[in-house]
Amino acid sequence: MDISLAGALFIADATLELQIPQECTSKVFFGGKYAYISVGGLIVRLHDHLIGIEFVDVSKILEQELYRLVDLDLRAAGLRNREVPALLMKTN
Repeated sequence: MDISLAGALFIADATLELQIPQECTSKVFFGGKYAYISVGGLIVRLHDHLIGIEFVDVSKILEQELYRLVDLDLRAAGLRNREVPALLMKTN
């Protein structure tokens, strides 16, 4: 999984019946079985098992939680704020 404050890109284990655009909710688990954040999104990319989600309507509190989660792995501000097309550049 690749995540930024703007969205996420991940590979699904199975083929899912999804479409573009489609609203969704992503739960990002961290630090244990029950520790997660839930964020609304829009599916903006589908290719084989690769799914790109753009986060939408992120509240300030949720943005702070995302920031903490993303900051655990990404210290550079440019990486934290990537949008889905920038995430896709890593996979091409």
